Amino acid sequence: DLVKTKVDVEQPIQVSCGANHTIILMDVTRPDDSINRLLFAWGDNRSGQLGVGTTEQDTSHPIKVDLTSCTNPKMTSISCGSSHTLAISADGSIISWGKGGSGRLGTGNVADSGIPTIVNRTTDGYALGIATNVVGGWSHSIVILQTGHAYSWGCGADGRLGVGSYSDQRY
Repeated sequence: DLVKTKVDVEQPIQVSCGANHTIILMDVTRPDDSINRLLFAWGDNRSGQLGVGTTEQDTSHPIKVDLTSCTNPKMTSISCGSSHTLAISADGSIISWGKGGSGRLGTGNVADSGIPTIVNRTTDGYALGIATNVVGGWSHSIVILQTGHAYSWGCGADGRLGVGSYSDQRY
């Protein structure tokens, strides 16, 4: 007798590559037909850019990004900077992790973080709102909001933030 067995089916949705790391957004269909959207990462993790809770242990195989600190762990979009990672959650929140130099994570400081963290506010204290697109550059990040406004933060060298200054912006 032949027995049918259902297994998890993985469907890649989006992939992004940093200087030395890669993130992939996957839909995983479970045997009960429920779908989980998960992030997997591999490569260099010296700055926490894999999002596995540490800044140690590079890996040559995909490992699950730890999104337990996020209020909405279902991600809809991803982007890698050189050594940091950005994502948008289903509720439009911006999530960042990895190298924090020049303020590129948007968390208000320059510390590296292996823990995905919500980017909440601009330097003037306003909530960012719902993100529709996010992109990581070499040492900066840019987000487009549902309102049509764009915000940038991180390294301001060469005028790359587009804010009329060469200064770093640490939201």
